[in-house]
Amino acid sequence: MEQAGLIDDGFGLAGGEAFAAGAWNNFQSLLGPGNATSDPWFPTLNEQSRLWAFAAGAGTYSSVGASVDMQGFASLKSDAVFTAMFGSYFGDWDHPDALLRGPLAAASSGLTCVWAGRPFWYLHHMGIGRTIGYSTLVTQNNADIYPPNLNGRGVHVALMGDPSLRMRYAAPPSAFRAQRDGSQRTVLNWIAPADGVDGYHVYRAASPAGPFQRLNADLLPDTNFTDGSPIADAIYMARAVKLEQGNGGTWFNASQGVFSDLDPPTVTLAATVRVASEIAGRPATVVFSRTGSIVAPLAVGYRVAGSGVSGVDYEPLDGAVSIAAGRASAKLDIVPKVRAGVQATRTVEITLAPDAAYRIGEPAAAQVVLAGDKSAFRPFALTYTGLIAGTKPGRIVVTVDRSGTFSAAIRVGETVFRLTGTLTSDGTFLGRIPGQPGWMLD
Repeated sequence: MEQAGLIDDGFGLAGGEAFAAGAWNNFQSLLGPGNATSDPWFPTLNEQSRLWAFAAGAGTYSSVGASVDMQGFASLKSDAVFTAMFGSYFGDWDHPDALLRGPLAAASSGLTCVWAGRPFWYLHHMGIGRTIGYSTLVTQNNADIYPPNLNGRGVHVALMGDPSLRMRYAAPPSAFRAQRDGSQRTVLNWIAPADGVDGYHVYRAASPAGPFQRLNADLLPDTNFTDGSPIADAIYMARAVKLEQGNGGTWFNASQGVFSDLDPPTVTLAATVRVASEIAGRPATVVFSRTGSIVAPLAVGYRVAGSGVSGVDYEPLDGAVSIAAGRASAKLDIVPKVRAGVQATRTVEITLAPDAAYRIGEPAAAQVVLAGDKSAFRPFALTYTGLIAGTKPGRIVVTVDRSGTFSAAIRVGETVFRLTGTLTSDGTFLGRIPGQPGWMLD
C-alpha cells in the first residue's frame, strides 16, 4: 500500500470554503510534505494504491464529481484504505446505493469513509497512533478547537467503517503458547515478529470476552513470561510494542493481540460433501472443526493421499487450513479438474497433521471421491418411494448424461409420468415427477 494520498477536487475554492482544504491539511500532516497528489479517483485507484483518498464535486445520492460513482465501485478496484468525499445529497448515507458505503463494498482495500467538507474533519491524531474513532469524536464535538467550516457538530457527521482502526500497526508475535510447568505456574512463550520490536506486553482474562489485565509493569524484552499466580481457565494475550516515528511525533505502537489458553483445542475433520463431480463442476468438501476456545485463529495442517493426483485430477492443496478467530470450523473444497476422455473414479484422503497448537481427535481423516466421465453414461437403478394411483413402490433404470441430468418415464394405464433429475452436490442423483414425491438413488 503506497503511503500517499489522492485528492480529486471538483470544487476548487468554492467561494472561499475550499472543501478540499481539509484533505490537503490532513494528508500533509499524516503522510508528510509532497505525498499527496491531485488525480482523478477513477481510473487512478483502479491501477494504483493510496493509503488516503478524497473526492469532492457536484453530487447525487450515488455519485460525486466526474469520476466517482457506484458503478465504478461495483466494477473497478478502489484501492484506498481511508477515504472521504464531499458533495450534495450523498451525505445522507441512509439511502439505497449510498455513495459513502461504496469504498467499503468495492473489491479493494477500502475500510472507512466520511462526508468531509461541512464541517472539516480533523484526522491528524492518527499520525501519533490514535484510532479513526478518536478523530471522529473530536470532529463530532469540535466547536472552536479547530476551524469547523459550516455545519459543525451536526448529526450528519458519521463514520462508515470500524472506529478502532489505526493508520499503522506493529507486527504481532506468533506461535504464542501457554503451558504449565512443574510448579503449576503458567509459562508463556512466543516468536518475535520479523520486522523487530521494542518489547512485549502480556495480558490475562478469565474468559475470551475479557476484561484483560496486563501482567507486566514494564516492556518485556524477551519472548517468554511466567505467570506465578495463574487462575483457572485463563486466557492469555500477547502484544508486540514498537516505538514509531511519524510526522506528528513518536509513540509506542502496540500490535494486535495473539491468544492462547492452557488447554489446546481438539481438531477433527469430516467429509460433508463426499463426492466431487467433474461433469457437474462441483467440489467435495471436508470440514475442520475445533473444540475449546475460539478467541484466536488456528492454523491446522493436513496431509494428502489417495489415488487422485494433486494438480492433475484436482486443484492443488497447500496442506494448511486456517480456522478464523471467532469460528469453530473451516471448510476445505477439493475442486476436480476437467479432463478430456474417460476418467476412472479416484479418491482423495485428507489426514490431520500433528502440531503442538492442537490435539488430534477422531475422526482424524476423511476420504472423498472424484467422479469423472467414466460414470457419465452409467445406468443407475432408482427406487421409487412415492405413490401414484395404480402403482406400487418399485425400481426404474435411467442413464445419466454428461451434464449430470437424466430423464425417464413410467406408464400407468394410459398415463405417462415424466421423470427428470440431476446430480446433486453430494454426489447422489435426485429426480422428481411433477406433482409427485421424489425418486432417489438406490
